[in-house]
Amino acid sequence: MDRTCPKCQEDYEVVYLTHSYCPPCMNAYKRANRKPLTKEQKRKRRNLAYQYKYGITIDRYEQLLEDQEYTCKLCDHVDDPSSGLSRLAVDHCHDTGQVRGLLCSNCNTAIGKLGDNIEGLTRALNYLKGD
Repeated sequence: MDRTCPKCQEDYEVVYLTHSYCPPCMNAYKRANRKPLTKEQKRKRRNLAYQYKYGITIDRYEQLLEDQEYTCKLCDHVDDPSSGLSRLAVDHCHDTGQVRGLLCSNCNTAIGKLGDNIEGLTRALNYLKGD
């Protein structure tokens, strides 16, 4: 079943009977009328994400931040606590799910690219030593 979009006058195939606009116009309308999330809503979403991905709460994450003095556990990159949301990533063991600490994105990516294991790090260390 086809309809003509009243906004752009293009014909489109009806996917949802409740929408009177074509998908691009409907998406533009939704984007234009979307309310920004409050700090409380952002915190709640982050809390759910941390619980789902790592099994920790946002309170535990913030405790880790304080314990590490807002720095990456490897390179001492300082995170800006005044930004409201930390950018340090939760580093965890992919086998056990155990959280190891908070790392900057560079260190977290580097560990992952080296295989997330001692052998990969040892090979990289030996390479840098010239062995």
